Amino acid sequence: MKKIFLFFLFGVIIFSASRLFAQNFWEEKSEHFILEYYAQEDLDSAKRVLNRAEEYYHKIAYQIGYARYGNFWTWNDRVRIIVYPDQKVFMMETQQPFWAKGSAIRHKKLFEQKKIVSFKQDGDFLTTILPHEMAHLIWLDFLGVGRPVPLWFEEGIAQLFEEGYEQKALEIMKYFIREEKQIGIDSLMTLDINNETEILKVSVFYAQSLSIVHFLIKAYGTQSFQQLCGYLKDGRPFVEALRATYTNQIRSIEELEKKWLIYMKS
Repeated sequence: MKKIFLFFLFGVIIFSASRLFAQNFWEEKSEHFILEYYAQEDLDSAKRVLNRAEEYYHKIAYQIGYARYGNFWTWNDRVRIIVYPDQKVFMMETQQPFWAKGSAIRHKKLFEQKKIVSFKQDGDFLTTILPHEMAHLIWLDFLGVGRPVPLWFEEGIAQLFEEGYEQKALEIMKYFIREEKQIGIDSLMTLDINNETEILKVSVFYAQSLSIVHFLIKAYGTQSFQQLCGYLKDGRPFVEALRATYTNQIRSIEELEKKWLIYMKS
């Protein structure tokens, strides 16, 4: 059921810089992150979060080719990770609904300040929420403003780093394909899942997005995928970037769909 509500759980929010929560907090820093937490006894946990964040940073940056464009998120440009003491404070500070577990923020009015916010909780913050939201922020930083990239591609990349989910998503997608419930590529290219209310369609969208990104990487390699991302960063439309990258393999989105389906059925 996790994916059904993913578009709710990871909604991008922008909130005021003024802090409603007056309690003192502690900070731990790493090369690319500043972690803010609210209980001194959580120091060991804070260090674990920072260590995992650094690991994800390098994995995500390598996969899309981000690392080749410079050393981002250092010094004053470090990303702030805020772990509130409980869900009540998290909701008060972020105005998120009761079912939200975390969110990514890129506040353009605050010197492009970037944050990942969540609260102290049991569950999968380290393995799903943190890498997913980091991937969104890294991708947006890498891509720049106004690049014409379909939403499914970004969501596919973000899900790629959720630990333990990729193979499950592929099995789910194989079932949807057997039942002929996949989304046609033309519809997928323009679909804004944030406005979708049909639960099944949301589930298919996320599984299909991840499975197509997985296919491109496994079938044609990481280097070609990095080249595709680089063409998108340069401002090429998605279909043009696809053709330029996979010149002899994929010449249209229809051909992408055909070869992806063959791969998924094999």
